Amino acid sequence: MEKKIETLTSLDGRKFLHELYKKLKYENELSGLMILIICWKVCVFEKNPSKFVKTDVTILHKLGAWKGTTLWIEEIVNRHFYSTINSFVYFGAAILLVLIGVRKFSDAISTELVIGSIIFEASMLLLIFVVMLFSPDEDLIIDENESEESILIQEIGEIGTDFATAVSKLEDVSLELKNFNNSQAELINKLAEATNNISKAVSPSDEFIYNIKQTNEQLSNLRTQIESLTESTRSIREKDIRFEIRRELENLLIDRVRDNDTTEKKD
Repeated sequence: MEKKIETLTSLDGRKFLHELYKKLKYENELSGLMILIICWKVCVFEKNPSKFVKTDVTILHKLGAWKGTTLWIEEIVNRHFYSTINSFVYFGAAILLVLIGVRKFSDAISTELVIGSIIFEASMLLLIFVVMLFSPDEDLIIDENESEESILIQEIGEIGTDFATAVSKLEDVSLELKNFNNSQAELINKLAEATNNISKAVSPSDEFIYNIKQTNEQLSNLRTQIESLTESTRSIREKDIRFEIRRELENLLIDRVRDNDTTEKKD
């Protein structure tokens, strides 16, 4: 079944470029230079990669020179030939150091050779600069060993983790609701007690009314007893006063009688 890719800049297109590189290198056993040329053609203008490898992929839209070359540097040169270019940079630097060192102590090294070494090293540095400038985005790095099954398993694991987190949060919410219900029950009980106390204060009970009546009766009896005691005290005081008056009168009479007797005897 023929598979169509809109553009090579998509994720499927980048995966196809890596598959194309593997087939050219391991199945067709082409050299690195030929692989670079074929991949560049596919990235820039070729819509039918089946000319180079056995594939049923068709590219619907070509990228053009600029975008195609940029994608070629990102996905082919940078990912698969960066170490080779880096090796040439170190090799050129080593050659340049050797030539400059030998020329310092000997005239056997010509100026043209030193200049050529400098140009070679500069070109290698410029090349690695361009390659590093078009480094692929880390978010688009494709794991070549990653299969659809592993991706599915990873997604299932993430879903399981999210589900476990959601269950944990639901348990926390359930505990909070339980505590809230307990607090609400306590509040309802306190409100019931307060309502009962208020109702008792507004409409007193029969026992309270009976106690009030008993108290009033006892107070009435006490008042009666106090009045009776007051009357008794008053009568006692009157009797005492009468007794004292009588006693004084008796003393006066006795004194007068004695005075009269004394007067008669003198006469």
